[in-house]
Amino acid sequence: MSRPVVRSAGTTFAVTVVALALCASAATASVLFNSPDDADIPGVAIPGSPFGSSLTATTAVGLEDFDDVYAIPLRYNELLLLDMEMLDDPATDDFDLILYGPATKKPVLTAYQNSAWVAISQNEEPGGSEAIRFVSNSAPATYYAHVYCLYADGDTEEGGSGLYRMTWSRRQLTGPSVSVAAPSLANYNAAVPVAGAATLGGVPQANLRYDVFMLPTGATRWTRVSSGYTGADGRYSTSVRARTKAVYRVRTTWGERPGGTIGWGNSRLFTITPRAYLALAAVPSAAQVNTSFGLNGYIRPLHTAGRGHVKILAQRWANGAWGSSFYTNADNTTGTFSASLKLPAKGVWRLQARVPADGLHAATYSAWRTFRVY
Repeated sequence: MSRPVVRSAGTTFAVTVVALALCASAATASVLFNSPDDADIPGVAIPGSPFGSSLTATTAVGLEDFDDVYAIPLRYNELLLLDMEMLDDPATDDFDLILYGPATKKPVLTAYQNSAWVAISQNEEPGGSEAIRFVSNSAPATYYAHVYCLYADGDTEEGGSGLYRMTWSRRQLTGPSVSVAAPSLANYNAAVPVAGAATLGGVPQANLRYDVFMLPTGATRWTRVSSGYTGADGRYSTSVRARTKAVYRVRTTWGERPGGTIGWGNSRLFTITPRAYLALAAVPSAAQVNTSFGLNGYIRPLHTAGRGHVKILAQRWANGAWGSSFYTNADNTTGTFSASLKLPAKGVWRLQARVPADGLHAATYSAWRTFRVY
């Protein structure tokens, strides 16, 4: 519900504390709680769970009761669960459940109309239940749960009057969760996508700083390679450059306090291994049978085992298939490689450069280059 309401002044309430059966089972009971102090912020301390209360949508001065406000202290990383259900006439009753932050000031109606909440549940179906899941990511503070009954001149489908039951709990979370997805293999020096989400107790965490750290093979210190902030849905998306095999992790801040960050969330460790860049640059468009010719290409970076690890694969097309394969070594001491070939038969041939994996890079293959031998 979202329609504003004009209220009468001079409202008074009576304190009523009577036993109320809230469920069909006689074993489940609570208290019907109404207080003259719960109509606005700072409200009253939220009663023990579960508890019942009522709201009345009427223009009769002295009888109207549109708001219940409950004060709930929360600590950093504490998960709050609020569940409200209508009890007496769910066909016409429909209340909103809102949660405001510590800085919210009275009147609560102004905060409601300005959407100044940290969480809200608005089930538009009369009699529908409302639920809020919220995690505090600030220093200890008091939050305000607001049950709102909206009334509009004879419109019984908006608001209404009636009883509701509130069930609530809070628990300290042991730590945040940061999911991550990234490929394990990538092209050398390519931008590799890294994405995931930050949640706490299943609740998405928006506008939190994240940092991606890299630990290259053989290194002893982590290096920050990317940073940013999570979106409204708690998700993040970035990229890293893959130049050498490395372990990565994503770290997310969790709450701020004067003088520093309260806590951190870390993703699982994941490894990205680049494939070395390998290309045949110069290959003849034609060659003579049993006559030597040269070719060359590029490899980035050098193979860690040194020279001679680039292999040239030659294949001849015969009888509808590529066959007659053989390898020759290429010299790759400077980041370029070169080789000399002498092909023993006429026909269509193709060449490919290959390099095996080393400790820092995955095995790599160049594109095929095709030409004719006469």
